Amino acid sequence: MASAPLVIMPENATYRSPYRRGAHDGLTFAIYLTVMFFASIYATGVAMLSLLVILMMIGVPFVIYYYLRRAYVEDYGTTRMSALWMHGIMIFLCASLLAGAVEVIWLRWVQPTYIVDQLQSVIEFYEGSGWERGEEMAEVLRRMIDNHLVPSAISIVMEMIWLSVFTGSLLSALLALLVRARPVRPSSHSDNNQF
Repeated sequence: MASAPLVIMPENATYRSPYRRGAHDGLTFAIYLTVMFFASIYATGVAMLSLLVILMMIGVPFVIYYYLRRAYVEDYGTTRMSALWMHGIMIFLCASLLAGAVEVIWLRWVQPTYIVDQLQSVIEFYEGSGWERGEEMAEVLRRMIDNHLVPSAISIVMEMIWLSVFTGSLLSALLALLVRARPVRPSSHSDNNQF
């Protein structure tokens, strides 16, 4: 039965809970999500922002890996998989709540017609498609607008928060395994090559 090597932590080493780390990292990740939100909002007018949104979406696993790996290295490779997973979940939860607050403010008070404007664009697309099912979809969306059945900004943002936390939980579990797969070299703890 193989055992893990003994790790001697320095006296000045401090332990931070995955909740505290997740909240701290969630603050900076909220900025990342907010930039992605505004880039997607303005992507219809500036085509390069669409590319930025795609690149930022692809970059999410790398950013989360960086946060988790940094915590693992700070703890000299002693962090359990469950703690890394919880750290990742907390990053997504805190970041989604903070970015969601900005999104609600933007969609409710700054640009309150954004959702209806986007639905109007989709209606125009379906009407111009020449596709029979597209005509039906356009009619359904038009009735939604006419009957005031368009979801509110807060309900859309809440759905996005739930989606972000759920998918972030799955991603964090996978990344926690990857982080632990690469051991920390004890002799070079302060080395930036640990990532």
